[in-house]
Amino acid sequence: MACLPPAQDDNVLPLQHNRIGGRKFVDNTDQDEVKKEDGAPIPDSTPSHMEIVSSSAMCLIQHLQENNQYEIALKVLLSSLGSCLQHFVSNTSSMELCDKNQAGREHKLAIDIGKLAVERLRMYTSTILLKICGSRHVDEVLGLGYTCVLAKETALSMLQSLTTGAGQNYRKLLAVATIGEAFASLNDEKQLLVICRELIVSAKWGKRLSKLKISNLKDVFSTPGAHSKRQIIPHLVRHPAMNVTLIKEYCRAFGYRDEFDVNEALLLHLEMLLIPDNMVMPGDPVELNETAIESVLSSISDKDMMVRKLNQMIAMVNSYDYERLIFIMRKMLETKASLENLHNVDVGLKLLYCLNIYTRKVEPSQYELDFHCTTEEKQLRGMRENLSPFAKTRLPYHPLLEGGQWKILSPELSEDTIEELLPVANYLRLPMDHVYVVTITNVVNRYKKGNQPSGDASKTGVINIKVLEKVQKLLLRIGSIDIAIATARMVAKGLPLGPEKVVALNVCVMLAKHAVDRCPGDSPERRKAQLLHQKLSTVYRAVATEQILYKHQLASQKLLAMVETPAKLIFTLYEHPSVQQRKLGKQQDLPDIHAAAAEISEVNNLDVGKIWMRLVEMLLPHPSASKQADDDVTLNMNISLVSVDESSHTEEEASMKRVIYVLQAGDVEINAKFLMNFAFKSGSTGITNACRVRALRCLFTLHDAEKIEKLADKPVGQIREYMKNLLYLCKLSHLNISMDLDAFIKVDKEGLVRGLWRNHSRNQKAVRLVADLCIDYKIHDTQLWNSILLQLISFNMTDFLHHVLSSLSALPDLWHIQCLPRAWRSVLLAPFTAVCAPLTEDQEDRCRQSAIFLQSCPMAMSLDLASLCKQFSKVEMYAEALGCLLYIPAQDKIQALLDLQCHVAILDEIAKVEQSGKQMPQADKIQAAVFEHLARTERYSTLEDTKHFASMSDYFVKTKNIKGLLKRALMANRVGDAIDMVNLYSGYHPDTPTTLGQDSSGVAKLRSYLKMYKLGDLLQYVPKEPRQYNSESTG
Repeated sequence: MACLPPAQDDNVLPLQHNRIGGRKFVDNTDQDEVKKEDGAPIPDSTPSHMEIVSSSAMCLIQHLQENNQYEIALKVLLSSLGSCLQHFVSNTSSMELCDKNQAGREHKLAIDIGKLAVERLRMYTSTILLKICGSRHVDEVLGLGYTCVLAKETALSMLQSLTTGAGQNYRKLLAVATIGEAFASLNDEKQLLVICRELIVSAKWGKRLSKLKISNLKDVFSTPGAHSKRQIIPHLVRHPAMNVTLIKEYCRAFGYRDEFDVNEALLLHLEMLLIPDNMVMPGDPVELNETAIESVLSSISDKDMMVRKLNQMIAMVNSYDYERLIFIMRKMLETKASLENLHNVDVGLKLLYCLNIYTRKVEPSQYELDFHCTTEEKQLRGMRENLSPFAKTRLPYHPLLEGGQWKILSPELSEDTIEELLPVANYLRLPMDHVYVVTITNVVNRYKKGNQPSGDASKTGVINIKVLEKVQKLLLRIGSIDIAIATARMVAKGLPLGPEKVVALNVCVMLAKHAVDRCPGDSPERRKAQLLHQKLSTVYRAVATEQILYKHQLASQKLLAMVETPAKLIFTLYEHPSVQQRKLGKQQDLPDIHAAAAEISEVNNLDVGKIWMRLVEMLLPHPSASKQADDDVTLNMNISLVSVDESSHTEEEASMKRVIYVLQAGDVEINAKFLMNFAFKSGSTGITNACRVRALRCLFTLHDAEKIEKLADKPVGQIREYMKNLLYLCKLSHLNISMDLDAFIKVDKEGLVRGLWRNHSRNQKAVRLVADLCIDYKIHDTQLWNSILLQLISFNMTDFLHHVLSSLSALPDLWHIQCLPRAWRSVLLAPFTAVCAPLTEDQEDRCRQSAIFLQSCPMAMSLDLASLCKQFSKVEMYAEALGCLLYIPAQDKIQALLDLQCHVAILDEIAKVEQSGKQMPQADKIQAAVFEHLARTERYSTLEDTKHFASMSDYFVKTKNIKGLLKRALMANRVGDAIDMVNLYSGYHPDTPTTLGQDSSGVAKLRSYLKMYKLGDLLQYVPKEPRQYNSESTG
């Protein structure tokens, strides 16, 4: 050990040092030199060599410490301490030779240096050990060496301090534990050796698990003891980086020799694999690591324990995660463990297979939302767990097994899903009959909610009937007849009146019939079933009949009250007012009585054909036939027996229409033969001549002559003659004149007529009979006819008089009857007696009939047509009034009528009548008269802006009289109309001479026409250059 010489020595050579070895505490030479120079004694404070060396060493050590050179500092410290102690010992080995005072000071200095050295030694050793243990490559031998430098207690304390400070730095902890193990072996510390070995294992596992990024291990591996290591097993096994091998090594490393503990750890890891913690939401699709799961399952030795654990896991899996549940159950069955609940697992697996192929139809219910809310706190707080996305398409597995079968399945059951859900219900051991009942209830409720039943029997309800047909199929699948009938009655009761209710009741009847057939003969059960069947059948027939009435718009209170007496109801149907409103071939918007009767008969098991025949037999001999048959009908030999006044709906005519309508139903030939047999049947006291006449009237109304001849095998004329004779016999009987058919045929008709007139001329029926006999048998006595017409006028029998005059108009021999003009005037003026303008449509038609009837009058020129014209004018029928004046040469009256400025009204009336398809007498002549009057008075402007202007132009073009209209058009600056008129004229009269070709312009043609027909004064209104003209733009 050496130090620098004193600074005052000027002769110091480079690299010169003062060494402490072999020297005294204080050199004498130095003291002498000091004395010589100063001349004074040496002071006691002169530093000794040991002080100088220790001071210099401490400065160097401090400098090395500040620069983290602890290892060098330790070497300097040990070297300095050794030199100082050697120096002290060498100078104090002989106390007699040394200075006592100086030795005391050096001894004290040596003690101080030793204390300081021990303190620094401990500090530097700890720091160096810390660096060694914290380095990447630990020099365990070096660390052990430094540890051995310290005292045993100090070393143990140092190792404990390093272990505590290592924390979760497992590399440092492993180094400290390794050094401690070697130190314990050297010092024979068995307890320390065990602790250090445990720390080595813990540090290795801590380091190994840290590499797997398993966090939250805290101080588990930095302290000895296996209990804390066992507590973190649930946390470790749930880490995805863990595997079977690692788990087994961990268990062996920390002394888990028992297989139960290893299996338990593996089962915890299996739970992590099957139910991972990384699901964002319960039931999220997380794929199964089947390879890892298979490895765990094969490593578990206790299969029963494994199956029990898997069974517990089933309850932990989300109810909608079918794949995970199926996997677990399949593995449980593959173990073939001897547990009692494996049968339930097998059933549950089959149930899952059925659920997996079914797609949910209804949104999750509140029951599913509340199912996982298990604690009372959650229920009070209303906490709900979010359902899996699969909840929209899958049914929950666990609620189905835990008492919620009906709550889950009931909303899903429908006619479309029943087949898919039947296996599910079967595995859940639900009664099949109840499943069908719930399905039917759902079908009906959804149908009533989403597709409201018609509630109207007049609607066919095609879609609704299809739904009920499905319900019927479900009802037939119910095993218990009682339940099926009760369900069908429930469905029928909940439906309003309509086709749906009828179908439902029909199903009830059918099921009740099945119940009767199943019961043994003459048993109380059979009698009870028969009573129920009879009751349901009665209700069904009544409701079905009522529905038919609604369907055909016949549901009056009177008819609805008769639904339980169907035959009487059918008879009453043919008294419906629609029968009187019908016209053959035109039955629009009227109920079909035949269809209603046929349907009612079918529902009530009746023969509708027999009912129709019975109805005809009842209606043909009408009670009023003997009194009115001859009042309302007469015989037209060219057509058939028709009503004289078809507008009068007497009781007789109403009855006839009903008979005719009834006969239109059924077989045509059978009905025709029935009528002929009825009419020609002899020897029956119940059939009168009036009945025979009615039968023949029906025959001629329903069939043509050819058809009648074919069926009767006799000429139709013969049948008509027979009917005419029957009719006259009826009329004679009304006058209390009894005569049979042969007698009437042989009697002198003229003598019969005169006798009737002589005795019954004051009787209206007799007058009608006499007139008919005179017409039919051509009795042309003018005096007799004059009396007949006077009586008809006096009786005011206008309608019959109209018929008589129509017949007389074809007999020129009778045109000279004195009162004939009076009779015609009476008939023609009759419609005007009780009307005034404005007229109704029916009144207009009746008044117009007078104008039409006038055309058939053979003496129109002898009538006072001016009066008739006046009557038409009063009711503002100017077209008919003008038509009357055209029969007589009365130009002044025509002029006076048209001077009323009624041109447009006349033309409008003609257009209206023609548009409606009715007859307007002399329409063309009336139109021509109006146009001629406008031409004479030059009032063309009257029709210029009306729809009749084109008709007027056509008329004048056809009659070659367009000069006036052409002049009016040009003067009114309607050049376009004038050009159109000239073009139309050329088209109608192509032979008209012209100086221009067909390709000439319209203006050129117009100018040429004006020049040709000497209308040059109108040329000034025609432009010289051609332009585009039309009647609208130039008006």
